[in-house]
Amino acid sequence: MRILITEPFNKAVSKLTKRDQKSVFEFYSRISLMDKKEIFDSHSLIKVSSTKEKIYTARIGDLRIFCSFENDGENEDIIFLDVMRKATKRFSFPFYMKQ
Repeated sequence: MRILITEPFNKAVSKLTKRDQKSVFEFYSRISLMDKKEIFDSHSLIKVSSTKEKIYTARIGDLRIFCSFENDGENEDIIFLDVMRKATKRFSFPFYMKQ
């Protein structure tokens, strides 16, 4: 499975502390070795239930990584959308959703 990184995710990671960045990179490394079934079997992701979109969040301590999956027919990709600390004031959906 390929892991795709969005620009908002990249920017958000750059603003994290070194410790939080390390946690994100460890999660990235772990997920990169799994296929979609293994990811869900590991209970690493929780579906954001208030959306019709297939958005998932990974909880890593106080960090939340938002991601989604995309299938192009040949490959199943996981897309990292954004990351933030749970305690931040901007803890709302970090991406725009079509209604």
